[in-house]
Amino acid sequence: MLLIGRRKSPAPLKCQILHEPQDVHFCVKAFAPFILLLSSLNGGSAEAQADGCRYVFLDVGANVGIHTRFLFEAWRFPRSVYASRIFDQYFPAARNRSDVCAFAFEPNPAHLPRLQALQKSYRAYGWRVGIIPVAASAADGTLQFLQLRTAREKKHLDWGFSESPPDGRFVHHAATGEAVVVDNSSNKLQRHTVKAIDLSKWLWRHVHYRRVPEKKLPSDVPPAVVMKMDIEGSEFKVLPRLIFTGALCQITAATVEFHEHKCQALNSCRQQASLLRQMMALGVNA
Repeated sequence: MLLIGRRKSPAPLKCQILHEPQDVHFCVKAFAPFILLLSSLNGGSAEAQADGCRYVFLDVGANVGIHTRFLFEAWRFPRSVYASRIFDQYFPAARNRSDVCAFAFEPNPAHLPRLQALQKSYRAYGWRVGIIPVAASAADGTLQFLQLRTAREKKHLDWGFSESPPDGRFVHHAATGEAVVVDNSSNKLQRHTVKAIDLSKWLWRHVHYRRVPEKKLPSDVPPAVVMKMDIEGSEFKVLPRLIFTGALCQITAATVEFHEHKCQALNSCRQQASLLRQMMALGVNA
């Protein structure tokens, strides 16, 4: 089952799920030529980062890595919905094992030392955590991210770090929904150039064609890929790309937080968010 929607109340989705990524079957047949091209580029010469991972968690927009802690230190977060409802459903109960892996995508350079410290600590226990300090996008390259240097943003660990101005920096026209950036010259609004990757290409290369190990225990659930996406408005270009390439249909469960208010074209993004939810409810392979 796929889950998508607002993070606190995901709605169920329908999608053909492939538990063995090595098998060349595609949930969206129209996209088969594109996916075949990706598989030919894969070449098999270099190892996929998720090789040996039976269970994969993708934290897309990781911030300081709290959801990765939900995965490996669930006992510390008894109120976590992810730990109790999602990880417990799709991953084994004991997750301190070498075939459970997490990949955290976070472009904010301020969070990198903390994420690397978490990775080092977990690796000492044999837990597989990959820190990927890039922005998830629809294409490889670089992006201009904006950061609001205020006490509120600092308190919330730079939640607003994104391509769009942080909350409160847009003024929307009541009739058109179009937006302009306010206080653009303020020294509190800083710009950062960050590296970006095509998330769909990365998934096909490093996750969907990974080598999946056999069960460790008779009680093990089937292989799974769980994705949490919270990327402050960039979901409106990343999700369509994941659908177009078929990468989304290889994901077992996902939660996505939509940020319509962070779009310059507010009305357009509201319509797109509604359309994406409807598509997911119907099933992207329909």
